[in-house]
Amino acid sequence: MAYSETFFVCTDSGEEMEAIVIHSRIDTSTLDGSSSIPGIATIRLLNGQHLNRIDDNTFEIVGTGEIVKRKR
Repeated sequence: MAYSETFFVCTDSGEEMEAIVIHSRIDTSTLDGSSSIPGIATIRLLNGQHLNRIDDNTFEIVGTGEIVKRKR
């Protein structure tokens, strides 16, 4: 897994949290050698809670249903 991006999100009440985008790798190795391709990105808060992407700037915290927006 590789971290590819970090950004801040804010709740409606003004609480600011840091989110990270984690890219997994899919093993595509064959007998000819090892290789991999990028997998699906996972977005989480630093406290481990998962985020669902609604659009480029809006996310839902999976455990609470709270909507947060990317800070600009």
